[in-house]
Amino acid sequence: MSEETAPDPTPPRAQGLELWWRDLRLVLGFMTRLPVGAIEGDRAGASWAFPLAGLLVGGVAALVYGFAIDLGLSALIAAALAVA
Repeated sequence: MSEETAPDPTPPRAQGLELWWRDLRLVLGFMTRLPVGAIEGDRAGASWAFPLAGLLVGGVAALVYGFAIDLGLSALIAAALAVA
């Protein structure tokens, strides 16, 4: 007797997006202190997301720095806020 498994009702595109989001959360949790939840996984397989995580974190820091400069804060204080 062979066991038949029910087909997965999730469309392939949704599965791909879930894996993409899981890899990004894994990398963000590994490379930053952001509270993205405890995710176990293959970091080597998720290495494609390393540049994306850097772009996301760097983009947020750049926005904070630019906003602080526009408020008239000194560059030193703006930089401290950007990396905080």
